[in-house]
Amino acid sequence: MAAQRLEHLDGIRGIAAFAVFVCHFIQVFLPHVYYLDRTQGHGLWEDEFATSPFNIIVNGNFAVCLFFVLSGYVLSHRFIASGELDGLRRLAAKRYVRLALPVLAAVLLAWALLAAGGYSYGEIRPITRSGMTDAYATFIPFWGAVEDGAVGAFFNGSWRLDPVLWTMQT
Repeated sequence: MAAQRLEHLDGIRGIAAFAVFVCHFIQVFLPHVYYLDRTQGHGLWEDEFATSPFNIIVNGNFAVCLFFVLSGYVLSHRFIASGELDGLRRLAAKRYVRLALPVLAAVLLAWALLAAGGYSYGEIRPITRSGMTDAYATFIPFWGAVEDGAVGAFFNGSWRLDPVLWTMQT
């Protein structure tokens, strides 16, 4: 008996993905909202928003935890419904392929931008007061980027050009 796709969870995934996107924007341009450090504020509404219940809308940490819970639920639901260990293995293999291709594309795009001198995060950090590390400060060779995108992000925690890929290994 094959388990059906749990389509009702797609909306939750979409909302969580948007929250992560907004969270990364806030980490760079409004870091006080994320880090709760007044020295990183710009004198706007950051303090009020950062300490309000509405902060959950842009709380990327919460959204990532939600992704992990949803993934665990979906994988275990299919296994429990079918009872097939081979089905679980196939699902894991399909998930790797489904995730590895976009991850590799994202890392190679980041490498191309880095090689072309297209990043200026280091220059804007003093203006935005962001505490995020500069993942683009050190150049890595092309084959290092390929290895990070195809294998490293998933199996050995290497995400030099895309720090958000820490989630892939988890």
